[in-house]
Amino acid sequence: MTGSAAAARSGAALLARGDRPAVQRTRARGTFGSLRWGGLAALRRKDIGLAACAIRVERQLTEMPGGYAYGAPKSCASVRTVSIPSLIMPRIRWHLSHYTGQDADALVFTSPAGRPVRHGHFRRRVWLPALRGFRASASLGACA
Repeated sequence: MTGSAAAARSGAALLARGDRPAVQRTRARGTFGSLRWGGLAALRRKDIGLAACAIRVERQLTEMPGGYAYGAPKSCASVRTVSIPSLIMPRIRWHLSHYTGQDADALVFTSPAGRPVRHGHFRRRVWLPALRGFRASASLGACA
């Protein structure tokens, strides 16, 4: 692993320990599960195999002007089963029990209004403020 990749991974792990719980779970799954944004935003309850510690990626959310649509991933290779470390499975179980509907097709991640999470909104409202907080704490030596 290159120095920049190691720094990114350790930075992501530190961010995953940080602020709001919903943000922690989203980052943990994306980072440790190697999921692209579209696949992460399209996850349904039935896509998560709790006993197998795995996520089945079968579709993606694509944003378009004025809306969004679900469709197949970019390539056949993108349809896959991703192993999830057992270390984060308790967080996933907790998230499913507190934030995800009981229906098998219920989205795992939604906006506060219950709609699909849009990348631009998440980045602007959640991710960038979290990064600023991380950088501020790192500059104060909190991560040393």
